[in-house]
Amino acid sequence: MNRFEEYFEGTSLRESDFPTPRFQPARHLAGSTARTRLAIAKMLCALLLACGLADAAAKPSSAAGAGSTAPAGGTSFSVLYAFQAADPVTLGSRLGSQPDTTPALGPGNTVYGMTVEGGLNGTGVIYRFDMQARRYAVLHTFSALDANGANEDGAYPGYGLTRGPGNVFYGMASSGGANGTGTIFAITASGKFAVLHTFSALDANGNNEDGAGPLRVVVVGQ
Repeated sequence: MNRFEEYFEGTSLRESDFPTPRFQPARHLAGSTARTRLAIAKMLCALLLACGLADAAAKPSSAAGAGSTAPAGGTSFSVLYAFQAADPVTLGSRLGSQPDTTPALGPGNTVYGMTVEGGLNGTGVIYRFDMQARRYAVLHTFSALDANGANEDGAYPGYGLTRGPGNVFYGMASSGGANGTGTIFAITASGKFAVLHTFSALDANGNNEDGAGPLRVVVVGQ
């Protein structure tokens, strides 16, 4: 029995139910269509749904009754903020869409995070959410890409923010920047944004000296 069969044992799900994902080099992501992004989102949703079904099958039914949102442990689920849907063509939305990145806890009961899409330019935003006041605010909107997939600050931020000393948060953008190959950036708790590194341009063979299309989390050293 492989890992898939072991995890989904007791359900009707089979490994063949999931399409095999096909990945492209990161330099092509900036020009990907809304259709491609939608297909990826559907794959992720299908996997999350499958995990939920498998989890439910592995646990006995709760005595709380149908429709209850509180498991036996007494905890409950509530929506703190609902993100806007992005425009299917421009991928834009005023406050950001597709928060597919890991948020970071900030000072004063706040959460800092990013959206991969949305914002006025469809290239993502960095946001702050006050958990006590239930207040959402956009701290930075990534700028629009030109015909070469370049801009000044990066686009489509990936993975998540890392909180560093002095309540400065660090992250990466998978595209954009002066060469269209991504950036490393920092943002303060108050929203002051700065690009720390712009990845260099790719040559005809897709090579450069420092990498491109970063989709990883920043590790802050001591």
